Amino acid sequence: MIGQSMINVNHGAFKRLPSITGSMLLLSFILFGSSLIEQIPLAALVGVMFVVTEKTFRRGSIQSLCDSPALTH
Repeated sequence: MIGQSMINVNHGAFKRLPSITGSMLLLSFILFGSSLIEQIPLAALVGVMFVVTEKTFRRGSIQSLCDSPALTH
């Protein structure tokens, strides 16, 4: 859901409606489409997660992490 929210914001959605709609569609897909979900290969789900991670990752966060006082003791 964090990835979906980031993608929504990157595409210009600043209200709550896209997030609420996405979460309700996901909930209904899980509740009513479980037989379809079972047919999706695990490798495809992993691929989707990698794409979401790549889209939401900020390169500057590594530098911020390295500059953290907790790591420079």
